[in-house]
Amino acid sequence: MKTLLFNYKFLFIALIFLLSVSCSKDDNPETNMNPIGDLLDPNMVSENVIIVGSDYIKDKLPTPNGNISLELLKQNQFALPVEGFDISLETEEPIIGAYIQFEHNDGSLASGYFDVNIRENLLGKTSRSNTKNEVTLNKKYTLDIDFNENISSAIFCYTISVYDAEQNISAPQRVCVEVGVLGGNAELAKTWSFASRQNFYISDMGGTETFKIGDTLIKYYSSFDCDTGERITLSGVSIQDKNTLTLNIDGTYGYKNDRIDDKFDRSASSETCEQVSGKVVKTHENRGVWSYQATTKRLVLIEHRRTLKEDGTVTSDSERESGDGDLFWDVLVELNTNELKLFDGDGVSRDSVWWTYFTQ
Repeated sequence: MKTLLFNYKFLFIALIFLLSVSCSKDDNPETNMNPIGDLLDPNMVSENVIIVGSDYIKDKLPTPNGNISLELLKQNQFALPVEGFDISLETEEPIIGAYIQFEHNDGSLASGYFDVNIRENLLGKTSRSNTKNEVTLNKKYTLDIDFNENISSAIFCYTISVYDAEQNISAPQRVCVEVGVLGGNAELAKTWSFASRQNFYISDMGGTETFKIGDTLIKYYSSFDCDTGERITLSGVSIQDKNTLTLNIDGTYGYKNDRIDDKFDRSASSETCEQVSGKVVKTHENRGVWSYQATTKRLVLIEHRRTLKEDGTVTSDSERESGDGDLFWDVLVELNTNELKLFDGDGVSRDSVWWTYFTQ
């Protein structure tokens, strides 16, 4: 998870009233979201969340000393029924655990808190993803929080702090999470065809770069010694081909991206000491569920199945159960009749990208 994903309809008068409702208090800990909607009882949330690598302790939270830092990388959090949500955080110091306590916006707390072992939580995520069971503890972490079916379409809040091996505890931060619905915007429920992708770079490269169908995405090379002892360098390109995104009204989605690559024949090239290559169509398909968050105009796609093909032949196929999906997209949406734009990034602190799709 990971993570991350939304639609509520309100009467105008109710909206104005509810916008004044905050999930925070005037004192610490800091709140990172002002939610709209009914908040769940904190004990009910505690009984129905699933946090791998955690113990539930019925007691007050340990007192923080603020000697280590905590920054939440996503200030507004969104979740889906069963899928849950991710907590992306960063610290300047090595940490081993986190304390999470659910609460109501009136200040009432759950009767206990979760003590989360960072390594065990990350290992639980990698094992479900069928990846190598190794975890590197660094300064950025993504905690996986799952739900059972009892949590749906509502708001809840939590306080989180992190701690190190010497029991230094960060100042807590309070966050509210909106649990959305599958689908959520009928205007998005169409098949969208790729038009262009524009990358915005803030790194050393700088500038912008635009790709359309037929454009070269990357260039790649391979050098080796021929049978004759001479040195040869093979060069190839990857070209953008068709790309479609289908958002279904029931909240499921399908994504398909084709690219055309040069495929080296290394053996034949070694014999002749000349480049021998052909073309191969590489296809990336995935399916899962989607949700639209009206308050932030974001689209979230959770991947349940990923299939890779070469010239129509399956080379890789992986599937995850509901609740164990991976975040595929969490992007800002701009919809203009038959044009759909998806923006990933903030355009300021990191490289960003616009995807543009259209429909007939």
